[in-house]
Amino acid sequence: MSVTLREKKINGGKVSLYLDVNHNGERWPEFLKIHISKKKPTDDDKEKRRIANEIRAKRENELLSQNNALVDRGKQNVDFVTWFPEYIKERGLNNTHNHNTIRHVKLFCNGSPLPFCRINVNWIRSFTKYLLKHVSNNTAIHYLKNVSCALDDAMRADFLLQNPIKKVPRHERLKKEKKLPDPLTLQEIQRLADTRVNMPEEYRQAYLFNCFSGLRWVDMNSLLWETIIVKTVQGQEAWLMQLTQVKTKEPEYAPLSEQAIEILKERRKAQEKERYVGPYVFQNLYDGGKKQGPKYRNYLYYVHKWGIAAGIPKKKRKPHNTRHSFATNLLENSPEADLWTVSKLLGHADITATQIYTHVRDFKRLAAIKGMPSINLNSSYKTA
Repeated sequence: MSVTLREKKINGGKVSLYLDVNHNGERWPEFLKIHISKKKPTDDDKEKRRIANEIRAKRENELLSQNNALVDRGKQNVDFVTWFPEYIKERGLNNTHNHNTIRHVKLFCNGSPLPFCRINVNWIRSFTKYLLKHVSNNTAIHYLKNVSCALDDAMRADFLLQNPIKKVPRHERLKKEKKLPDPLTLQEIQRLADTRVNMPEEYRQAYLFNCFSGLRWVDMNSLLWETIIVKTVQGQEAWLMQLTQVKTKEPEYAPLSEQAIEILKERRKAQEKERYVGPYVFQNLYDGGKKQGPKYRNYLYYVHKWGIAAGIPKKKRKPHNTRHSFATNLLENSPEADLWTVSKLLGHADITATQIYTHVRDFKRLAAIKGMPSINLNSSYKTA
């Protein structure tokens, strides 16, 4: 085991100081964010180097303490493949992403146990390569994040000394790929509206409502009638929706589109016919605030069935895609819509999250410039 202070050349004749750590057969750098002049060190540079040496000594002592600590060897030999599902269940993290993460860990281990003591940087590298062969880059990042969160908690419970995912050098870590949304067009939404399959009418109304309101699943299934407000604005009836977005926790107050209002009126009539007097707009979809509980999975089953019948591509059928469809169709078809307005209607905390729709604005600019009148630049001309 060793911790060595090293230098890396950077611009301006300076060097960046970092620790070269060798521990338990693994090696990784730890950058200190300390930059000093190499050729003509000042008194300040000398002080920074002294501090860097103190950090090196402290880091080495930390590793020595870990090696000699009274670690529970029994915990280090616990099988992660068995522990991980129990951890997910105990923490109430039963969602599709976590279940798929568990499935891929089991497939990668191929029936063999995985003691915590064998989870190191090399195992993480191998698991990452496996994931990239079976899922997309961004999905692999999600699964690795799930494993990392579990390992953080396992470290606090003394199952292992360090989270090896955080020891993977930054240049080796997967980078999130920017993907443009693939929303439903108005023509595709119309096809869905025209297609009838054997599914609860409430599910159909909920999906179409999201296409014209942009709500997330968790906000839609817990939508209350008391948050739907009808006002008279400049002599006209206006429907507004007041809610606290589950994700941002920020209160929002947004007007509803005519189509969304029409669906709400249909829901009210259906509930009166059923003599339902409860608080929820979509009462049979309320899932106790769960993101992906049993009612979501049932809803997803019918949505896919409906989408197949309407000829909608699989990747466009996902419930969250209704949110992208709302934003894109609004930007494409409303002359008053801009990114700031759409960000408020979506409940985004700031406009940064709405930037994924900038391609729509660019298309509108392209369409606008193509509308510029043309003249004949090659016509014959007379000399004045």
